[in-house]
Amino acid sequence: MEDLAVPPFPSALRYLWQAFARMSSRRGSTGWGPAPLSWQDIDAFCRLSGLRFAPWEIETIEALDRLALSDAGAKS
Repeated sequence: MEDLAVPPFPSALRYLWQAFARMSSRRGSTGWGPAPLSWQDIDAFCRLSGLRFAPWEIETIEALDRLALSDAGAKS
């Protein structure tokens, strides 16, 4: 299989990817697979980490979560 050519990861968004990865590693399960990150998950992460997200950052986390769940579903 050939490697996919992708642009470099934008360093300005690394903090958001790291926050998503931390939340994602603690996600629950529905019994059929991984559960989506909930508002409560995001809220708890913000309270416990001291981070505050702007609305666009939350939307980005939600979009990343949809992609992660879609990928998990495709692999099963």
